[in-house]
Amino acid sequence: MSSRKELANAIRALSMDGVQKAKSG
Repeated sequence: MSSRKELANAIRALSMDGVQKAKSG
């Protein structure tokens, strides 16, 4: 189990969430 991959996934999810919020206004 690679915690680094888990961390990358979490960061990507947060980034996408931020982008979605920015797009929705």
